[in-house]
Amino acid sequence: MPRIEEMSPADLPEVVAIEELSFSNPWTRGMFMVEMTLPQSRTVVIKTEEQGSVSRIAGYACWWNVAGEVHILDIAVHPDFRHMGHATELAKTILDEARESNAEKIFLEVRASNLPARNFYGKLGFRETGLRPRYYDKPSEDAVCMTLEPINGGDPLR
Repeated sequence: MPRIEEMSPADLPEVVAIEELSFSNPWTRGMFMVEMTLPQSRTVVIKTEEQGSVSRIAGYACWWNVAGEVHILDIAVHPDFRHMGHATELAKTILDEARESNAEKIFLEVRASNLPARNFYGKLGFRETGLRPRYYDKPSEDAVCMTLEPINGGDPLR
């Protein structure tokens, strides 16, 4: 059974490997280290049990919870573990924390060309609310802004 835990420095080799497999302009180990120290930042991993007690990181999520808003910064699942519900479990963790802290909305940016991510967030109730021209590089691309509000009403994960 997968379990979600706080990210630790010991998790970073696997986290960075997943990041590099998932994004054309990946975060560095140092960027994750900084996120683990910021008071507004939350970083978690989802671990699976394989062959007895050996666990493997299937994915991770990073987000900020500040002043009634949650900003999803980074969420990814290793290609070997995609389409198994791990991203949904990570999203549920973020939504649960947002509810518990009485956040008013959750937002994120996603590459315009990343249709799987846009569809995933759309199924969770996020709406496309804006565009940030040339937000991404490697390659240069617009970001689609997506927002979920209000977060306490009828989301599909409940």
